[in-house]
Amino acid sequence: MFRQKLLQLGCAAVVAVGALFASQANVQAGAPCHYKKVVSYVTKQVPYEARMVGYDHCGQPYHYYATKYRAERVAVVQWVKVCY
Repeated sequence: MFRQKLLQLGCAAVVAVGALFASQANVQAGAPCHYKKVVSYVTKQVPYEARMVGYDHCGQPYHYYATKYRAERVAVVQWVKVCY
């Protein structure tokens, strides 16, 4: 049982190393690599307090604060490695 697990682990390691070298083979030898900035936008719900006007049972106005939400676009910056 232990020997079978050890053999499976060894095979998995060989496959992982092979995949690593195969991905490196796509990049030409001596090709310069650099990082490129990629900006994407995400919409987030941001809470804020709004001053509201309410009316009591006699019709008199009063002010209160209510929490509301608005959608804001937030920039997300990622650096991606580019090799030609």
